[in-house]
Amino acid sequence: MNNQSILVENVPIDWVIKKIKYVFDERKETNDPIQTDVLVSLTHDRGVILHSEKGDIGNKEKDDIKKYKIVHPGDIVVNSMNVIIGSSGLSDHFGLVSPVYYMLVKKDPNHDNKFFHYLFRSIVFQKSLIGVGNGILEHRMRVPIDKLGGHLIPLPSANEQKLISQYLDKKTSQIDSLVEKI
Repeated sequence: MNNQSILVENVPIDWVIKKIKYVFDERKETNDPIQTDVLVSLTHDRGVILHSEKGDIGNKEKDDIKKYKIVHPGDIVVNSMNVIIGSSGLSDHFGLVSPVYYMLVKKDPNHDNKFFHYLFRSIVFQKSLIGVGNGILEHRMRVPIDKLGGHLIPLPSANEQKLISQYLDKKTSQIDSLVEKI
């Protein structure tokens, strides 16, 4: 059994299995000419946030903002270097991101971005990517867009996607509330 099969085995019979490239397009828009100077970051634990909220961790800002990529609200942002450890998230921001990030835009407007946010951040998805990337450190394997695009994902109906993401939103909120109380 390969790593990818752990993601797509035991899916409900009415779900389909599709390659990521058939569900998403990659946004390749750059900041040349300059459209914005708002920097956005992707963190493993907090998802997509404004760079100003990040604190003094990770990569530093670059001087030439024309080299950054543009991210839009609703884009699924994936860090090609850290996707195997869950560095992906749903953007609420319009701004600039590192050139190592992929911005995935759903092809079908009926699909639920939150569902994919949860899917890409799941341990099962992360484990299914082991062996797909290039590099010497397992947790820092660069996953090229063509390999990510060829990866299979389970795809429930748009209605089920929404129900799943609403359920996970509710449960995540309950867990966050409990953690805050503790």
